[in-house]
Amino acid sequence: MPITSFPPSIKSLTVGGLVFTEAEIARLYSGTTGIILVSQNATSGRGTSFRTTDGVDYQVPVGKTLRAVAVYCSGQGAAGLHSYGVSLGRSDAAVAYDTASPGTNPVYYGGASVTAFASSEKGVGVPINWTVAATKYPFMASAGGATSCLLYCFID
Repeated sequence: MPITSFPPSIKSLTVGGLVFTEAEIARLYSGTTGIILVSQNATSGRGTSFRTTDGVDYQVPVGKTLRAVAVYCSGQGAAGLHSYGVSLGRSDAAVAYDTASPGTNPVYYGGASVTAFASSEKGVGVPINWTVAATKYPFMASAGGATSCLLYCFID
C-alpha cells in the first residue's frame, strides 16, 4: 500500500543505513508504491531471483517499471570478514534459488556479468539508479560465498 501522507518537514529518510533524499520521499508522497525485495544464495558464482518478503519470485507487473534506488548486501559464514562481489541483473524467467544459471536472456546492471558491488559480513549499502522493465525478474549473483541482499525499490 503506498504512503499517502508524509510530514513535509522530513528532508531525508534512513533505512538500513541508506539515506533516501527528499526527491525520493516525494515519490512516496505522490502515491508511488515502495517495496523491499530480498535475495539470498549459498554458493559462489550462483544467483537467485529477488523475492517478495513472503518468498515469491518477484516479476515486475505488466505496464509497470521497477526503479531500484539502493541495494544492501551482506556476506555470511564463519567469524571474520566475508567480502564478496555481487552482480545485479534481470531475466525473462525466475532464477531458482542458488542456481548456476543466470536466467533467461540476462541483462546485467552496469553491463556484463561483472562485480557491481562488494558485500561484507557487516553489510554494505549502495545507492543505485537501476530500472527493470515490465514482466522481467530482477536477480542477484555472488562472486564469493553465501550472500544476502535487500533491494529498495519503487514501482511506477
